[in-house]
Amino acid sequence: QDHSPYDMSATISYNLRTSADEEAAATAVPALSMGDPYSVTVQNKYFVLDEVHMSAKDDKWVAGTAAHITAKGHVHNKLINAGTIKYQLWEGYEAHFVASGSADYFHCSIKSCDLRDPISLKLKDPSDPYTDLEINFDFIMLKEAKGGDKQFRLVFWGEDQDHSPYDFSATVTYNLTSTSY
Repeated sequence: QDHSPYDMSATISYNLRTSADEEAAATAVPALSMGDPYSVTVQNKYFVLDEVHMSAKDDKWVAGTAAHITAKGHVHNKLINAGTIKYQLWEGYEAHFVASGSADYFHCSIKSCDLRDPISLKLKDPSDPYTDLEINFDFIMLKEAKGGDKQFRLVFWGEDQDHSPYDFSATVTYNLTSTSY
């Protein structure tokens, strides 16, 4: 009735997809494991991940153990100047994520980031918008919750200097082998 001031405002952004975008939307990538099984799905955007590997001590998924994620691929038509890998750990039947964390792409100062000093993202040639990349970060495999089902999903994504859209998102699904901790 009064029309002003507004009760709310919203900003909506969107991108039109092409058939090539649809094909690349959600793809399973090889899950390289010599130990306990896991599966991986990836949504590529500016990063195209060709492989994702999860490892831990003895490649067994044991609660309380540090796990390591390595992903390899290439950048697709974007210069990366800064960014962060973020993750959330979910367990089946739990309403909320059970852990989260992040790691900057590079070591940065207040003025800029050193693209040749990686934390979670190593670029073969930072000046090439199609360069090869490698992602590395760690997380702790948690004990199952009281109502949980021991099936965990590690959802992780990359957010560069533009913040949106994400560079990629990926999900690693695994089951705990042991809960001793």
